[in-house]
Amino acid sequence: MRTRASIVSGAKEPWRTEEIELDEPHAHEVLVKMAYAGMCQSDEHLRAGNISAPPEVLSLLTAKGSMFPIIGGHEGAGIVEAVGDEVHDFAVGDYVASSFIPSCGKCVWCASGRGYICDLNATTLAGPMISDGTYRHHLGDEDLNRMCNLGTFSERVVCHEASLVKVDTGVSLRAAALVSCGLATGFGAAVDRAQVRPGETVIVAGASAPAPSRAHGSPGRPPSSPWTRSSSRSSGRRRSARRTVPRTSSRPRSSPPS
Repeated sequence: MRTRASIVSGAKEPWRTEEIELDEPHAHEVLVKMAYAGMCQSDEHLRAGNISAPPEVLSLLTAKGSMFPIIGGHEGAGIVEAVGDEVHDFAVGDYVASSFIPSCGKCVWCASGRGYICDLNATTLAGPMISDGTYRHHLGDEDLNRMCNLGTFSERVVCHEASLVKVDTGVSLRAAALVSCGLATGFGAAVDRAQVRPGETVIVAGASAPAPSRAHGSPGRPPSSPWTRSSSRSSGRRRSARRTVPRTSSRPRSSPPS
């Protein structure tokens, strides 16, 4: 089928929208009609050439030996339009959000709660379909890579079932798209990377999607707790939020990854 997608042809090249050819889903793959996709800073890092790997590594991931051309986007949500063989967890009409790190739920890493290093992640930067090593997205005679094996900057995507998370029908797909990256990134920054503890003072700088998620990831914040916000006079746009986490919090703290 024909669909449109936003593509980058090389490092520091501009985004451009092209009509591409999209194959039907194979085994363990799902066709999704995207409803919303978010522009993350990582997508701009991709375009600028700041997210890559040495040529010798890329040659192992893709016969192209390059990340480009590539369809951008890893944050998004949509509705399932078709499923391939051996897909049991998704059906036509399901609401889904993308997962920028695929998790099979079966390997030793997933079984031990470390899905972020699932065996399926090897080709996250660039490469063919996880399922069989071939491509579904094409621009003329050229195969297209997809950011994080997704490429949500497209009207429709074909991706591995491990790269999707089912959400309740009727849930705002606009909100689900933000949850698929922004919330996970912000929450993880507070819980796992910063390892915020009850009683600590937290400053959240910025007003992007991950910012409020970092606050939610800081333990002990009562749902009705007020925030104090102040606009930066220097930029006129940047905001910060400062709060003190109550020392009497009963909320359990998530353990950092091993």
